Amino acid sequence: MAQVESDRSTTPTMTGPAADPALLATGIGAAESDISNAGILLPVETLSQYRGELETLAAGLRDRGRSFAEIVPQMFVETTEDLQPKARSIIDSLQDLTPLDLPLRPATEAFVNGAVLLAIATLSSVLGSFVVGPLMHILVLRFTAGCLAVALPVYGFRQLQKLQAEGVPNESIRVHLTYLAAAQGLLSGYAISHSYLQSQPLMFIAPLVMSLALPLLVNQGRPVVLAAALSLATIVNLFVGELFQTGTVSYFFLSLLYTAIAGATLQLVYREEPQGRAHVYALLLSGATLAVKTVVFGVFGSSTQ
Repeated sequence: MAQVESDRSTTPTMTGPAADPALLATGIGAAESDISNAGILLPVETLSQYRGELETLAAGLRDRGRSFAEIVPQMFVETTEDLQPKARSIIDSLQDLTPLDLPLRPATEAFVNGAVLLAIATLSSVLGSFVVGPLMHILVLRFTAGCLAVALPVYGFRQLQKLQAEGVPNESIRVHLTYLAAAQGLLSGYAISHSYLQSQPLMFIAPLVMSLALPLLVNQGRPVVLAAALSLATIVNLFVGELFQTGTVSYFFLSLLYTAIAGATLQLVYREEPQGRAHVYALLLSGATLAVKTVVFGVFGSSTQ
């Protein structure tokens, strides 16, 4: 009896945390069934560790979703209220025919820069249609590229405001606008690469003609300047179309749209304090012209596929 009690007193007892069953099962002499059960439990235990985190994340997403749903209507109302006065001001400027002196320097700079940007966009559009298009097809859909081409001027306008607020030199701003026009032309060219119209005018003809005509009309009133400059731009576009035998309905339609955009830009140049905003008008001119071309080809173009 004493020997039994002595054996019991020397028997070791387990202290500390319980051993991992997976480690015990994979030890020497462990049964194959124990090893199998431990292997099955390991991923279950690992996944269970993420359960609480996933539940917390889901709850956070639900809270953010509710907050976002409450904020969006307020943001929409505030944005609408902020845009309404600006939209009203732009509409009034487009309709205004008050006799004013033509701000020749900003007007000429705007149309010269706009013509250069549109010439660059024309070249990059050709690259997007015939050269880079097959590569871009791997990365982005044509519809998505078209939407990006239409929306890119908005991003460019915000970046332009930021650059001007930082006092960036005009040379750097022109380089920035050049890259932007090239990117927009590339996206537009790829987006319309499988759309076909019988013919189209060169986008830079209307602003180029107006930049040459405005110095000759500087002493005239606003109605005369608008009528003469826009008529001359339309006539030159149509003459080029007849010269190259591309005077079709689509050519005439796009010529009128491009000239209308140029006229709207000129009306905005007449607004107060145009100094320092030539880059803004050039971006408006080039961005709107290329966006209109993209939309017209997307809506009215025939598919070549």
